[in-house]
Amino acid sequence: MRTKVMIAKLCACLLVLPISAFGNDFAANEGLEAEKNTAVRKEPAAEPEGQILVRRAREILQRYFAVSAHVTQSVRLFGQEVIGSGSYFEQRSNQGLQYRLELNVQTKVDEQPSSLLEVCDGRFLWNYRKLQGAETLSRLDLAQLQQKIEEAGTTARLRAMDQWPGLGGLPGLLHSFDRAFAFEAPESVLLQPQFPAWKLEGRWHPNVLAKALQDDQDNAESQRGVQLEQLPQHLPNCVILFLGKDDLFPYSIVFYRLPGSTATVKAKPNDRPAIRINFSKVRFNEPIHAGQFAYKPGDLDFSDRTEPYLKKLGLQ
Repeated sequence: MRTKVMIAKLCACLLVLPISAFGNDFAANEGLEAEKNTAVRKEPAAEPEGQILVRRAREILQRYFAVSAHVTQSVRLFGQEVIGSGSYFEQRSNQGLQYRLELNVQTKVDEQPSSLLEVCDGRFLWNYRKLQGAETLSRLDLAQLQQKIEEAGTTARLRAMDQWPGLGGLPGLLHSFDRAFAFEAPESVLLQPQFPAWKLEGRWHPNVLAKALQDDQDNAESQRGVQLEQLPQHLPNCVILFLGKDDLFPYSIVFYRLPGSTATVKAKPNDRPAIRINFSKVRFNEPIHAGQFAYKPGDLDFSDRTEPYLKKLGLQ
């Protein structure tokens, strides 16, 4: 039983967006409709260059009507390791942003393969998991969520979902990074031979981290930062983005849990990441079959997460 629970936690971390643990608030009018705003904003003169690149990467992604890629993810947490590989599809349509993330998962102690699936058809967000033969399915009504947000006005706050791609696909993920992390100046690197990229290393914005650490807000908001031992076990203290120089696509996203303070921690080349997400075989603006964004539960029972999620937002 203990092994099964551990595998479930590790598999869940393949989809967990670590920054979602403390809310990652952004205004409701930037929520479900954020992907429709493709205007390039003028950046303040004093804005760090790394922060500007993250923002530009998001704006470029928002201009594509379709993105597809092979994705691999690895998690090293709780003394165990799990690896997943699969595909990611994202497309803009009359129904809004549609996306699909599908992963096949394996661990060293897992006797049965597991699978994870997120499908958004523009109206519903479906979450399917098969862990050691046990299937679970849940659904979120995005139309109802959007209606409640509009009724509440711009004072409502939309929190990040428990998983990526969440409500905003990859552009929403980059928006989360922009809000939660302070990125250093970009470093020119080769992600692979003949593949130039920008390496951006980020550490928590103190005010964002303080929201997650109710018992240690003073340190989180101060220049001292918070030591690794004081962070929740799944929470990283450092993130590195690798953006392609030609297209600013986030080909690799790496989270670390390293000894030291959240204010000063810095990853070294030989440090082992806690979570790594890699994209390859990326294609832009190639039509994706509508069937990729259609999900039918069949005879499988599902739980509706809409009401609990609305309560979490304070909209119910």
